[in-house]
Amino acid sequence: MSLRRPKMRPAISNDRRFIVALVGVSAFLALQPVLSQARREGGLQAGLVGVLFPLFGIWVARDSRLHLIISSILSLLSVLGNVRHIGLPRIGSETFGTATALLFTGYTTVIILASVLRSQRITLNVIAGAVAGYLMLGVTWAMVHLLIDQCTASAYSVTLLDAAGLPNFPTAVYYSFTTLLTIGFGDITPTGSWARAMTVMEGVTGFIYGTVVVAWLVANHVTQITAHKSGGE
Repeated sequence: MSLRRPKMRPAISNDRRFIVALVGVSAFLALQPVLSQARREGGLQAGLVGVLFPLFGIWVARDSRLHLIISSILSLLSVLGNVRHIGLPRIGSETFGTATALLFTGYTTVIILASVLRSQRITLNVIAGAVAGYLMLGVTWAMVHLLIDQCTASAYSVTLLDAAGLPNFPTAVYYSFTTLLTIGFGDITPTGSWARAMTVMEGVTGFIYGTVVVAWLVANHVTQITAHKSGGE
């Protein structure tokens, strides 16, 4: 008499985790105008990056115990560094909160992109991961620019506001994505050496992502279709 082991159902996180990440990042970016009106200083937005992003960031890292442990540690640091933005007692400085959020978003971005590039088949989840990775890349660079602005005097000049420095997090997000997409309008100018260096690096990153990752997706999709047709003949 043989005992059959029950079939294990595939984990939902392996099939939809990048879709969850894409929905989370897209919702956050879409709500920027509303959040900007709710808190002019931008503290609430930065707090949401440091407090809410860990929720789906940990979800993304669930397929690896090591990634889960590292992501959980960085998430805890990010939450502790940004709880003041949601009305809780201050822990650390503004720079500490931005730095911890940067570490977490950067690590989550690496996890997403590495998982996408390791994928053998092009699925909806992989495509969602590629888009989510690009959006996370923009948010991560926004944290870089915000941290530089907090640590360096007169690092950026905002022409339309006639002000020195990035006034809030939504402005940093706007500057980050216009740089990543290489469509800068000139309304925000990097004036410090670190700001200029990181702006150039982000522009190069956006160009490489648009060529390498998209080319990889197309090449693998063509290979996948060719293999499917060859198998059917």
